[in-house]
Amino acid sequence: AVVSTQSGHYGRAGIFLLSLIHIQDNIYLSGFFFSVLLNFKHIYLYVAPAYFVYMLRRHVSFTKPPYLDMLGLMKLGGTVIAVFTVSLGPFLRHLPQLLSRLFPVHRGLCHAYWAPNTWALYNTADLLLDKVYHF
Repeated sequence: AVVSTQSGHYGRAGIFLLSLIHIQDNIYLSGFFFSVLLNFKHIYLYVAPAYFVYMLRRHVSFTKPPYLDMLGLMKLGGTVIAVFTVSLGPFLRHLPQLLSRLFPVHRGLCHAYWAPNTWALYNTADLLLDKVYHF
């Protein structure tokens, strides 16, 4: 079990590295690998805004005259959409449940558990405010 867990961990890191390696020479392959990575582990979502800005910047030029590579943007968007369609397509009927399990924001950040760090203070304030304002 330990070997398979570590293999999975390093496998995702390998996909991330493949995405980074190809970001300069083949942005579409990089977008493909990053999309696959997001489908394996959604924790990498925090890197997505940086990828989005970088990849958008590769297709938009602010020189005179400004330039927009619309065909390139469509190819990149199609690549990303294709990966997510293949990955999430079988679960379209259950997409709301899938999203609520991936992003359980309705339970709060602490999931109502005390922690031996600053989140314990946050949790206390959250519970008190909930009692006062009855959200």
